[in-house]
Amino acid sequence: MKRLLILTLTFILILTLFACGDKNQTDSDTKADTGSGVGNEADTPSQEGQAHVCNYTTVIEVVSPTCEDRGYKILSCSCGARKTENDANPLGHSYGPWEIDTNPTLSTEGKIIHTCINGHANALTLPVLSENDYYISAIDGGTLKVSCEAPTDVRYTYKKTVYDSATLSEREFSFEAPYTAPHSTLNTGYVFSSDNHYKKCSVCSGFDEKSAEAHSINDEKCTVCNYKPSDVTYSEEDFGLAVSYSANNSEITIPEYYAGQELSLVGKKINGIKIFKNNSNLRFITIPSSIKYIDAFAFEGCTALEKIYYDGTIEDWCNIEFGAKSNPMNYASKFYMKNKAGEYYEVKSITIPDTVSIIRGYTFEGFKSLESLTIPKSITVLGENLNDVFSEGSNIANVYYNGDILDWCKIKINARYSNPMQFTDNFFMRNDRDDYYKPTKLILPETITQIGDYQFISYTPLTSIIAESPLTKIGSYAFKDCAGILFVDISGGCAVIDAYAFSGCSMLMRLYLPKNLSSSGDFAFESCDALKEIYYLGNLNTWCTITFSTEKSTPMHVNKNRTYDISASFYYYSEENEEFYSSESEIITLTHSITEIGNYQFFGFSKIAQIILPEGIISIGNEAFAYCVNLNALVIPISVTHIGKSIIQGTNNSTEIYYGGSDENWSAIDINADNIDLIGAKKHYYAPTE
Repeated sequence: MKRLLILTLTFILILTLFACGDKNQTDSDTKADTGSGVGNEADTPSQEGQAHVCNYTTVIEVVSPTCEDRGYKILSCSCGARKTENDANPLGHSYGPWEIDTNPTLSTEGKIIHTCINGHANALTLPVLSENDYYISAIDGGTLKVSCEAPTDVRYTYKKTVYDSATLSEREFSFEAPYTAPHSTLNTGYVFSSDNHYKKCSVCSGFDEKSAEAHSINDEKCTVCNYKPSDVTYSEEDFGLAVSYSANNSEITIPEYYAGQELSLVGKKINGIKIFKNNSNLRFITIPSSIKYIDAFAFEGCTALEKIYYDGTIEDWCNIEFGAKSNPMNYASKFYMKNKAGEYYEVKSITIPDTVSIIRGYTFEGFKSLESLTIPKSITVLGENLNDVFSEGSNIANVYYNGDILDWCKIKINARYSNPMQFTDNFFMRNDRDDYYKPTKLILPETITQIGDYQFISYTPLTSIIAESPLTKIGSYAFKDCAGILFVDISGGCAVIDAYAFSGCSMLMRLYLPKNLSSSGDFAFESCDALKEIYYLGNLNTWCTITFSTEKSTPMHVNKNRTYDISASFYYYSEENEEFYSSESEIITLTHSITEIGNYQFFGFSKIAQIILPEGIISIGNEAFAYCVNLNALVIPISVTHIGKSIIQGTNNSTEIYYGGSDENWSAIDINADNIDLIGAKKHYYAPTE
């Protein structure tokens, strides 16, 4: 009996264990069916008890990348499991042009801002203006120092060089700002606007906006300044010519004749106030062909201006002398002229006749969306008086030039925004068959002896430049921001490369330089960071005769936010052996034919290990061997009497100095105090101390 009881209890215990196992299996199956858990490709038991492999084929959500964050998508399996999968890298910021947010004054800083297309903003501070250090160029001509003697109704272009933390480099900003110097005693009468009158300065006869007082109207005029309300018609007279209109008009037709005389000038002042300025009602204006001059800022503040009707020809328009920001197209969006039937039509394509030889400054300023512009071979000057023909926001779908490359290089382009190339990717000129073609490979014939300032600025379709004969110079900004250039060969000769000539040629990879190169201007090779090979037709001694204005004047320069040991390879030429040699050899020995090492002479020669300077060298210029990151030995002769600043900056503190004199001789050298690396370098002296 006792034995039977034990068997019974054992059987019940076994049944209980089997029941618990079934329950656990059911719970596990239930959890798998609910799809709990996300992101792991684990095997999941199926309802039949077999292993299930997740297959994430269903896209639940797609999140696009932003400037700074990766894009991703969320996938799911049929069992309900989910996972996240990276889909795209961050886009990176795409900033627009810098824009003035706050103008600096003589006492306060300014600010410029450029904004990413996704709304991220980057700001840069502009330093305060200085009466002693900074000059301002008047828009209407001339250069004036900041002082109360300047006329106050004009604006000025300020130029400031500031350090841009975004690009880790210095750059120059030009911007317009009103005259801000304080006025002297305000006691010589009043000028007025529709709302206020202002006291005049006894020195310059201008007015101070801080002295504004509201009119006190009594008997239809102000009892202080005798101003009459705006429904009174004003009249302007200048050189015996006049125009009149009511300040409240929304549509104005400037007459061709007034008081029996032909009207040729418009936009001057009446009682100190420009008659069109700040007319927020003005929408349409008709200008006669007789107008030959429009004064600076004549239509400033005409924010409602929509359409300009011009009664003359394109030749007449090109002969108008515009002051700064005086072109009404800065404010209007549509330009109309008359056809042969005398009916107005909207001008979308402009053909300049060959009777025009000079296109004046500001002629097409504000023309924002031309479908085509045809320029005749007769043009000799673009941008008279150093003023821009177009404006920064101009956009031209197609530009047709009726001359060839030789003719184009004869044109004198006087300002950055006078060259239409930078407003289009479709620039066409004539070939030897008189057909239009788009130049992408620039082969300069023997008859071209120089490239002028701004000649090809910002023309991005250009991929290569080859000069078939010696050039006297390549002008300032000649190829600036030609971001498509890969190859440049001017080895046949070029004495001068001016400032910013190749600045911004960010895709330039191979460069051939001539033996006769004598100078390279400010920032001539700024941001040419793709350069891999430089072939110089002279030797290292002739290289030492080239004058470099700044570190960014040498093509060996690499931006300091990059690693200097990836700078370009430099090859120099042996006329005796008629072959190129690399500067990557361990030891560079210069001969006795040179007497000085100029500023930035070997800046960025990152492959050089040792440099031996010959006896007879007198001077070593600023940053002469800076960022030669592998330079471990520099031999300096006793003949050296002057050493400029930071000559071995950026050489990773590895350079040892071998000096041909004693430590007393070394102490007698005129060494610039800004030489931390040189002062701290280990020195070896060849002459004993007496």
